[in-house]
Amino acid sequence: MKPLPSNFIENKQIKSLFFHTLFLSTLLRIILASFTELGNDEVYYINYALFPDVSHFDHPPFVGWLIQLTTLNLHFTHEFFVRLAPVLIGLLNTCIIFAICKHLKNEKTGLYAALLYTASFYSFIVVGVFIMPDTAQSIFWFLSLWIIVVIFKKEQIDRKSQLLMLLLGFTVGCGMLSKYTTLFIWGGVGLYLLFFNRKWFAKPSLYLAPVITALVFLPVIIWNINHDFITFSFHSGRITGNSLTFNKQTFLIETVGSFFYNNFIAVGIIVAAISVYFRNKYVDKKIFGLLLFLSLPLILLFIGISMVKPTLPHWSGPGYYALMLLAALFLDRKPKQKIIPLSLIVALATLLIVIVFAFLQIKTGMFNLSKNAPVERMGHSDFTLDMYGYKQLNEQFKELRKKHIQQNIMPENPVIVGYKWFPASHIDFYVARPNKIPFLTLSPLYDAHEYFWITEKKGGVKEGMSAYFFNSSRYHFNMENWSAHFESMSPLDTIYIYRNNKEVMFYVVWYLQQANNISLPNENHSWN
Repeated sequence: MKPLPSNFIENKQIKSLFFHTLFLSTLLRIILASFTELGNDEVYYINYALFPDVSHFDHPPFVGWLIQLTTLNLHFTHEFFVRLAPVLIGLLNTCIIFAICKHLKNEKTGLYAALLYTASFYSFIVVGVFIMPDTAQSIFWFLSLWIIVVIFKKEQIDRKSQLLMLLLGFTVGCGMLSKYTTLFIWGGVGLYLLFFNRKWFAKPSLYLAPVITALVFLPVIIWNINHDFITFSFHSGRITGNSLTFNKQTFLIETVGSFFYNNFIAVGIIVAAISVYFRNKYVDKKIFGLLLFLSLPLILLFIGISMVKPTLPHWSGPGYYALMLLAALFLDRKPKQKIIPLSLIVALATLLIVIVFAFLQIKTGMFNLSKNAPVERMGHSDFTLDMYGYKQLNEQFKELRKKHIQQNIMPENPVIVGYKWFPASHIDFYVARPNKIPFLTLSPLYDAHEYFWITEKKGGVKEGMSAYFFNSSRYHFNMENWSAHFESMSPLDTIYIYRNNKEVMFYVVWYLQQANNISLPNENHSWN
């Protein structure tokens, strides 16, 4: 596997289209990353950077390391710097998928693969704009795909192939430091070797490579041993259960959601690529099998789980990477194919239209997504408010805080308390930290997640403390759940969030006096 030379694209037209794709897609991701507030997961993962460790409650550590790197250890906390890693990794992934398909066939196939990657909402937004565990996983997944294609495209097993197999062990291990599902790469390789290339089973490097993966991943295992395997039990609880009753709703959310995340048009190309292969074998059967084995097991697993349990559509996202390669090979099966097929143009146009409308919705609320919500639950069903209004909340709270100090309503050294990990993460990042007010949670581990341990590290909620609590109309909390923990609780003020000069949600700011009986509860209080 050679690094990309400066002239790795010889065809001038393809070169121009590819670099225009890189420039325009990166520019658009920079705009989205810079001018939208952080989402629920993103602000939460900032805690991985603030409190680095070899693993965390929800995920392995790599997403936190990326945030530390691009923010210079949180010296720069603007959204652009927090999300700089996804922007750069999106750029690198586009180059890598081009290189993989160029190695499989030619430059035009590489261009098609790059455009399919760009057209995917999962690749473009979840991986390329938001700072998520998927972001770090994606670069190692694509590096692994590149290595796998180079190894198995040739028949002979030489010294270079065996060294690359060891390198694969390392890249898969790094991917598992991002998300556990990277292990499916080894599953795909194993299935391919079993059906198409059993000669590898006699090579020591095949057995040494997974050992390298395990060694890279070992710190996460040790951390989980020391924490009662909390991460594994948390995630297994999300996908296992006693009920085997078919759940139509969760099944549709997974299937339709994953097809949307990967762009319905692009998914249509993938389906055509698989079905047409059996009539027109446009690619070697071993490559076809390899790409299917590296994709379908992960996708089918979560479709199967969704039949009985709720899943999130982006969980299966990496399974579509190898299918993008297959779709690119399919699009380039005809010698006189247009330079960019109409289906790809439609897929890219769909991506652009949805992004523009989503951005405008976040900024202006042009569609009323909460019109049927009662006043006390204002904004409850408008998911776009997850990325809006927190800076506005902070500005209004600053003025309110000054008034409270002047009127002796609150002491000068209060804390802010939160409950569930979201919306606590937003209050922590956008309100508590800018105002240098300690943020603590008063909740069980499975509600607070990493905040449970962060609160312990900060000394916990101590007897006699006074605290602010922000009760959101979107995530309303029943204050009676805390009646035993404070001498008195009273609402101080209401902060309304405006979008396009309209009230879209509000926060009731509570004053909690004289904390007592503050041992963390074991029961799970629910959000109304």
